[in-house]
Amino acid sequence: MNVFSLTKPFAYTKKTLRQRLTLSEVFDLMAHHKLNLPQKTCPICQRPFVWRKKWEKNWESVKYCSVRCAQRKSKA
Repeated sequence: MNVFSLTKPFAYTKKTLRQRLTLSEVFDLMAHHKLNLPQKTCPICQRPFVWRKKWEKNWESVKYCSVRCAQRKSKA
């Protein structure tokens, strides 16, 4: 007899998990929440970008969403 079958009487498949969990329950299972992060708009590509952990200390000075946009700043 399998040890897994003793600990869980019913094996859930991906389909049954999707049917049984509500959206709030799925968010509770997530490792982290990214709901209320600050957002800026890149002046080069006009796309919104959100706060990242590596910008934690200098978020006020971040202007561009990527290295590519920062390099293209002189062309704009």
